[in-house]
Amino acid sequence: MNMYKEAILSQNAVNSSGLIKSLARHLDAIWEDARQNNGGTEYVNQHPVVRLFAEQIYFLASYKDYSSAHKECEEKQGEEVLNANSNS
Repeated sequence: MNMYKEAILSQNAVNSSGLIKSLARHLDAIWEDARQNNGGTEYVNQHPVVRLFAEQIYFLASYKDYSSAHKECEEKQGEEVLNANSNS
């Protein structure tokens, strides 16, 4: 499917896993577009396809504020370290 059409359709998506996998399928083409336009990371980050996918992923993930999500990840990371040390 055309990546621009898929980016537009992504705005109705409800599955972040599917969105991320779909975006990943288009990244090589987006990087090729960047090279043809003398662009780099900033070009890719601001590409309209990336922007639309990222916006929908953000929308789906926004039920939890950033600081709560960050704190939870820090706690889980600490638990994983403790579990790894106890299994050694």
